[in-house]
Amino acid sequence: MQDFEIHVEDSLLSLTDAPRGGALQRKTAFGEMPVRKPRAPRPDDLGIGNLVAHNKRYEIIRCIGEGGMGRVYLAFDPVLRRDVALKVMKPEVPETERRRFRREAIYGARFCHPSIARVYDMGAMGDPRVPEWFSMEYLEGSDLERVVDRARARGRRLPLLSILDTFRQILAALQYCHDCRVVHRDIKPANIVVTRDPDTRQLDDVVVLDLGIAKLV
Repeated sequence: MQDFEIHVEDSLLSLTDAPRGGALQRKTAFGEMPVRKPRAPRPDDLGIGNLVAHNKRYEIIRCIGEGGMGRVYLAFDPVLRRDVALKVMKPEVPETERRRFRREAIYGARFCHPSIARVYDMGAMGDPRVPEWFSMEYLEGSDLERVVDRARARGRRLPLLSILDTFRQILAALQYCHDCRVVHRDIKPANIVVTRDPDTRQLDDVVVLDLGIAKLV
């Protein structure tokens, strides 16, 4: 995501060649994130263990990303019994960025494709610390930029078949957007996540993120 630097687990450098599932078949990861140094809480933090959003639906587990526009929390939905990524807006965000935030949520909820991140819900909490929020699928893996950088640092090349499969999935996602008359406009390695299969621990599906500046044409 452009607005959030998501810190995720170190990824393996090889990609599996197993067949990919459909939008409703992709496995959701529940793995642990790396341990990081604790920081002092801020006044606008959502406390760990707090229940937030509609009817106090989501239980905050930890903050997993932060940027100029807001924060991303790993949260648990006890109703559907699944982990989600809860993206929350900072109170000082200008209206132009608020529109971008809403656009990202709307397109993410509208689209149904295995290579586009799914948005589940959005709203306002009635809390001055968190003007608006949306929940989306929690993806375990690494962004493509980090995967490539790690391979380069180790003097290794990504397998050709893996590269071709990665591009196949990215292009399929973009074709889907174009079929819906939407242009992403911010496609780059940092906005592409290679997810990790929770069973095999191998890198698996490729998922496109951040539709915040997408445009209907």
